[in-house]
Amino acid sequence: MDVLAHSTHVRGGGRYIDGVEYVNATVNLATAIGRKQTARLALGYSDPGTINPQKWVDHGDEGILYVPKAGEMLYRVKKQ
Repeated sequence: MDVLAHSTHVRGGGRYIDGVEYVNATVNLATAIGRKQTARLALGYSDPGTINPQKWVDHGDEGILYVPKAGEMLYRVKKQ
């Protein structure tokens, strides 16, 4: 259940129309766990050996968010 909850945090709640889920964002994992396992979580898969992270830097105008070391950081909203 924790994995399902986390994937909801990553993609957002989305919406269901006539039993079909439409997610807010598409997520691909570049991971060694494999394509079958990511598919079971309704996530995309990319071979990590083919990824050049620098290719994704500064593409915000295309809707691409690059966060270096994202798994190592936590962000908090600063109170005004």
